[in-house]
Parts: sequence; structure tokens; C-alpha cells
Amino acid sequence: MKDATADPGSVNRLIFDTLPQLYQARSGTVAVDLEVAGEKSRFHSTVPLSPELEAYLRRAVSICDEVRPFTGTSIPEILGREWVQQKFAVAWLESRTQITSWNLVLDYFRRLSLRTTENQLIPKTLVLEPGPTLQQPATLSDPVYFKVFDWLASTPYTYFRVDQKLGIKALESVSQPEVKDVQGYRFYPDLLHPVISTLKNPDSIVFHMTANGSFMIAGKDGMLASKRRGAAWTIYDRDSIILSIAEILSRQIGENKAPEDPTCVACSLFQIIFDMGVKRQGGLIVLDRAENLNAYVVKGIARAEASPLNSIFTHSPFNGLEYSIPEVRKLVELSSVDGALILDLQGNLVQLGSMIISHSSAVNAFGMRDAAAYSAAKNGATAFKISADGQVSLFFTTPHLTQSDVHRLDFL
Repeated sequence: MKDATADPGSVNRLIFDTLPQLYQARSGTVAVDLEVAGEKSRFHSTVPLSPELEAYLRRAVSICDEVRPFTGTSIPEILGREWVQQKFAVAWLESRTQITSWNLVLDYFRRLSLRTTENQLIPKTLVLEPGPTLQQPATLSDPVYFKVFDWLASTPYTYFRVDQKLGIKALESVSQPEVKDVQGYRFYPDLLHPVISTLKNPDSIVFHMTANGSFMIAGKDGMLASKRRGAAWTIYDRDSIILSIAEILSRQIGENKAPEDPTCVACSLFQIIFDMGVKRQGGLIVLDRAENLNAYVVKGIARAEASPLNSIFTHSPFNGLEYSIPEVRKLVELSSVDGALILDLQGNLVQLGSMIISHSSAVNAFGMRDAAAYSAAKNGATAFKISADGQVSLFFTTPHLTQSDVHRLDFL
């Protein structure tokens, strides 16, 4: 089948880029075949796609057929690709929320991302409430009010509560005592927690534009979609992504651990990498068995009985539990130390500030973090690379299927 990476404007590639569960390989656990206008591509997933993702793929193919008279089978222009992928995102959001005016909302934020105030973008948070719209309200999309409204709802504790047509219901402020740390894990960045944790309507949707013009859309159960400025939309099926990562980790953990262990680790990892991506500080997290590390890791600061890390990070072994929110925040801070953050396969901190020795097959085209993540995976580890622009990538191998080939999943 055709290699979808050969042409970035390929309609199959446009669909592939929105789904973080999919990767390209010679073989995989679950084959996912796409065919649009006679163009065939095969991708793979570590677990079967959920019914919701199957429906999304069918709708995305249908959208490609609808726009083909205007675009053809390849879309070389960036604006054209963004236009089509926004249609994919709208289809996903309409299927997962009760909001029906996503085109209007996305158009507002697209225009807002092109406006600056004092030569900078101002962050913005909206809480979209489904249901009837207000009668003759002031709306965020009215240019008469731009010089006022563009400044507002720009902190983690303030937001506009609006109807589906962006009619303003209120400018709200969250008080600190209202914000409670959730039990278990969160499938969204810490930045959104004050607003999401205090939502009164469980069907409300939070839309946040960052100070660099990236978009994040989430509900109470977690992220639904995101878009980094200048990059493709990413759509999230929470359970499917968690299971995908857990499946990758379970093959490293083996048969001796309880089946829920990799899922717990995957849940905690997502909290960490979401926050690292939003901070745009860059970083590298490597998960591997302690006995494998000597082959490719130059030890940084190790977690040992008398290690200074014990006074900084007091987390005890998992025992099947996720990291608490305060522990996640500390790990995010620790990840800013130059070098890799090393965890064992149960998610326990082992080292920080470590250096990954480049594998001989790491190509020169890789950046430093890509080369380090690739090299760790080539040695049998699972590695998360967070780039300085917020992209998160997972490098891994499937030895039972493709020997030492390194595969990659992209998030955010």
C-alpha cells in the first residue's frame, strides 16, 4: 500500500495525523486501512479502535469525498490542509458533545489568534454551555467589543460563560477554595483544572487558547481535541489512548505484574506529559527496567537510599496507584532538569538529568531529543519526547512483530 508519509498533502495522511493511536510499521497488532479516492494506506494500532473512532474514520473519509471536487486527492497548501482537518475536528466534537455550533466557535478563535494586544496574544478561556441561546446578548464575536473582551478571561481562574452562539452569560472567576484536586487521574493539563473542576453543568465544554495561539478543548472527562499553532488537529478518545499506551508498557512489564499496572502508569504519564507539553519547556521521559539502563544511559542523579531526591520527591512505590496531583506537579518540575527523567516500568522515579547514548542507527536528521528518544527505544525502552513547541511523541518497539524497528505516536 502507499506510504502515507510520502506526501504530507495526501488526504489519508491528513486523517492519520489527527489520530495519536495510529502509527506506521511493517506489521502491527491491529491493521487500520484507509482508502480515499482510490488511494490506499495501512496504519497500525496497538489495540482495536473504539466504535467512536471507527465512526470518526468513516466520517473523515466522507468529508474527504465531499471536498475532493475542490481539493483533489492531494492538498499541498497548508491553509487547505488546515481547512480539511478542521472539518474532521468539527465532526468529532459534534459527535462527542452537545454543542452544535463548532464552526462558529472555531472561527472566532481562529480570528482571535490573529489579533494581538500590546503586540502579544492574550490567552482566553470560554465555558460553552449547551442548550437554548440568549435573546440579543452581547457576543464575543462582535467587533465593537474586541478592545474590551480580548483582554478578559485570560487567567487560569477567569473565564467567559457563553451560549453556543458565543452570547455572553457572565464573566466568571473561580475562587481558590473551590478548586479541589481530583481523586484518581486527570486527562487534561493542570492549566485547565481550576475551571474544569468547578464546572456546574457536566455537559459544558472548556475551550482554551494559550498565549502562543494553541487550542485545547476539554470536558469534565478530559481532553477532546487540541491544535498547536501551525500543526494538525489532534482528537482524543481517552480510554483508547490510555489502553494503547498500557498495551505498549505491558509487553515490557511481562506476565508477572497485575494487569492493571500498565494502565495506572499510562494514566499518570498522561498527566505529566500534558503539563510538560503546555509548558513548552521540552523534556524526555524514559521507562525501562533498571537492569537495562547501563547499556545506554549515562547516569545522572540516581534515586537511592541516601539520594537527595528522596527529600524532594517522597513518592513511595506505586502498588497499583496513580500519582497524586501534587506528585505530578513535582515530576513536571523535575523534568525541566537538563537530561532525561528515568522511570521504572511501574512508574517509580529512578534517575533524573541522565544522558542517553546515541544508537548507531540514529539518523542525522533527528534533533537531539528525537535522537535520544529513538536510541532509548532501540535499546528496548519506552520513551516520551516533549519538544520545545509542545509536541509529545512516544517512541517504542514491538519486538514480537517488527524486531527492533522503532515506531512513533504523536500527541498534542
